[in-house]
Amino acid sequence: MKWKQDNPTPVWVRTARPAGLLNLRPRPDPMVPGRLNFSARRPITSIAHNTMRSRASVTPASGQEKSMSIERSPPQAPRAVYDGPEATAAPRPAASARTSRDAFDGQRSSVSRTELFRSLFEHASEAMLALDSRGRILLLNRPAELMFGYDREELIGELVDSLIPDHVRERLRVMRRPLQASAGIGTKGFRQPASARRRDGSELPVEVTLRPLRIEAGSCVLASVRDVSERLDLESNLRQAQKMETIGQLVTGVAHDFNNLLAIISGTLELVHGALPDDEEIRDDMDAIRGACNQATLLTRMLLTFARRSEAEPKIIELDQAIEGQARMLRRLIGEHVQVQLKLGLGAWTVEIDPLQLEQILLNLGGNSRDAMPSGGTLTIATSALQLSSGDSRLLPSMTPGPHALIVVTDNGHGMDPATLDRIFDPFFTTKQIGSGTGLGLATVQGLIRQSRGNIWCESAPGRGTTFSILLPRAEQSVEESIVVAEPAPKGGRQTILLVDDDPHVLRVTRLMLERSEYTVLAASSGEEAIEQVTQHAGPIDLLLTDILMPKMTGPQLARHIQALRPGIRTLFASGYAECPPDGEATLHADERVLVKPFSIRALTEAIEEALQP
Repeated sequence: MKWKQDNPTPVWVRTARPAGLLNLRPRPDPMVPGRLNFSARRPITSIAHNTMRSRASVTPASGQEKSMSIERSPPQAPRAVYDGPEATAAPRPAASARTSRDAFDGQRSSVSRTELFRSLFEHASEAMLALDSRGRILLLNRPAELMFGYDREELIGELVDSLIPDHVRERLRVMRRPLQASAGIGTKGFRQPASARRRDGSELPVEVTLRPLRIEAGSCVLASVRDVSERLDLESNLRQAQKMETIGQLVTGVAHDFNNLLAIISGTLELVHGALPDDEEIRDDMDAIRGACNQATLLTRMLLTFARRSEAEPKIIELDQAIEGQARMLRRLIGEHVQVQLKLGLGAWTVEIDPLQLEQILLNLGGNSRDAMPSGGTLTIATSALQLSSGDSRLLPSMTPGPHALIVVTDNGHGMDPATLDRIFDPFFTTKQIGSGTGLGLATVQGLIRQSRGNIWCESAPGRGTTFSILLPRAEQSVEESIVVAEPAPKGGRQTILLVDDDPHVLRVTRLMLERSEYTVLAASSGEEAIEQVTQHAGPIDLLLTDILMPKMTGPQLARHIQALRPGIRTLFASGYAECPPDGEATLHADERVLVKPFSIRALTEAIEEALQP
């Protein structure tokens, strides 16, 4: 093959054998001094000045790749350029080339490896930089440009320290030292979490891998930089989810024990209340205790709702009246330095929502407003009626046009910038310090509102406060129409109930409630004792009423044993959990009923009558 060594323009050359014409462009190689790269259809051809014999692959005009053995004459030899149908004669050819049958015969030159490295380097998925012994950047690829925000021309020749924050610079410098030394070529390299600095000064978490690399110009360090921001966010979210799962399990266990205590208190109150003389003052005191028990029951439901272990119980409520009642708790939550103003304009308008969920929504929004006003301020809750047409942008697909109640919660706190505003409903997103927030509050609020076929949106600006707007569809019923007139509690007949509970106090109170309802009761404090009662009792047993979680034998296990001894016996489970606990040995069948503690005599007798229905 013939070429003109000092000609920077493309030249045509012809191979010794009829392989076609080649259009080659010579380029100096920045990594290998004295080397020219010749590019044909693909830039993979290079000729080394300090090598008498080498191999190169080129693509001839025919499109077929050929492997060539290149023999070069000394530099002072006359040269010739192919510039026409025939080559200009030369006393000694500058180089000759002969084709080889196999382009991949295992004898590729270092030149081919260099070009392969360059191609892999440029097309790597990670940001990569080659550094010399002083930490100057020799090469970088396109992902590095995108990561750091620089063009490569701006970085080549510059110290890599400009891309490293001060607090990790010395640590990475120490890592590079053994790799930059010639003795470090045999080492495996290092991987280290670190931080990188972009052009705009922002930092991002990265994982840096440093490896030694030998090139003809000497040794250098190859740095692979991986952005681990997304991975760290996922790991943080996973830890947060695991923490919330642990909290949920703790809350569920506490609520179970608390509900057992409430079952004892409320059951005893109901029994005593029925035996009291007609003394108005005593009955008022008993009613106050019963009200406290009901409030405690609501608190346990709030805990279970927070832990996502409780089903929603929507009810028809007058929205203004509910907000006015919940404002008392809200004022205690946010403190005296924030004034709470109510501007309620719905009157007797009703909505259908779980009262506990409404309270959770207002407490969460109020808590966020308190945090936005550390020096004090005003929190305003206003309600009004709104008619939404079918084309209204505030209607979600799950919503229907028509009358809606609008709740507007406004504070005059520090507000939010657009970037924060865009993410406030994202799970786990929080602007609070570590330990001060979970990032789940507003995501939960949005989920609760949409569960009630409503919508929520936010408007805010730095220094101008924040406004949350909530839409809830108006209920078709009034509160009076939704209330079912209570009938007297049904009385038990001559049915026999096998009652099982491992808590002796719950067992005693429940037995008295059943006897007050004129049932015949067989009581047992364990599964083994219940099985013994069944074997010894000669008469019929109509219903098994058992706790779910008990030592040694769970309620469902006990039910299977007794159903084998007494086929046809009906079963009713009682539990302090809001739903069946996640225990493989306590799994219920789909048609089996659960009575949640605490329960009244009416709820108990109604559940029994329903379980005894054929």
